Amino acid sequence: MKDNDYSSWFLLSDLDGTLINSQGETSAENKEAISYFQAHGGLFAISTGRSQHCLSHYLDGIETSGPSVLYNGGAVYDLQNRKYLVKNPLDQQAALPVIEMVLRDYPNVVMELYTSEMLHVLSGDRIADPAIDREHFDIRYSRAEDLLNEEWPKAMLCCEDADLLDEAARGVAADGGNKRFELFYSGAIYFEILNHGISKGSALSQIAAMPAYQGRRFAAVGDHDNDAYMLRAADLGIAVANASQRCFKAAGAVSADNDHHALADVIYNILPNAR
Repeated sequence: MKDNDYSSWFLLSDLDGTLINSQGETSAENKEAISYFQAHGGLFAISTGRSQHCLSHYLDGIETSGPSVLYNGGAVYDLQNRKYLVKNPLDQQAALPVIEMVLRDYPNVVMELYTSEMLHVLSGDRIADPAIDREHFDIRYSRAEDLLNEEWPKAMLCCEDADLLDEAARGVAADGGNKRFELFYSGAIYFEILNHGISKGSALSQIAAMPAYQGRRFAAVGDHDNDAYMLRAADLGIAVANASQRCFKAAGAVSADNDHHALADVIYNILPNAR
């Protein structure tokens, strides 16, 4: 294989369902491809709904060389230097009544709220987000009213009953909620609430506007509805083969699925042939 020049590219990758395979692992093939990409001039970062506190396992052996997107666009973060570059917090006055409505009307839906340093579960310990135990998240059981002195990158609903989650999502969107917030599914059991206009796509645009990255071509790869925003905002949006229909519609190219080293396919086969 001839050496490729990636010095014009900045590559943003989603984690779950994209870089991470179905076994919850980042393959050696993906890690090697990312290292090759950066050794040949490319800049690599991640774009995720997660916070900076639950990434180390998946990024073991992977260095980021540019700003990453956290909280589905709620922040732009420098993982190397552990500092926020941009914050896009929720409007608390608008969000608080919605949170109270979910807690009151949908008691079997998990209501979660992120601050810059912690994941807070607002619905108590009577119901649970399965990812919390599976991935050993550090959480606190809190009340939103007690967190008003902190910034909220995003709020999130979790429910394994798809019909109930859909009903709660419609409740959030009612009475103009879809005009005050950016509302989307980020997985089969997750529905997210960010400020209107804030998404992975808007965060990609914030990075692209930074002087250090002007002139770079932005490629973005993802699998779910929340990733469609950044695929549309990128110079080249790439959907993995296991992507949602909304993601496919936003993409200009399709890679291998997340169980067949999607990032390696993007780096070795798609980017070198992109115009």
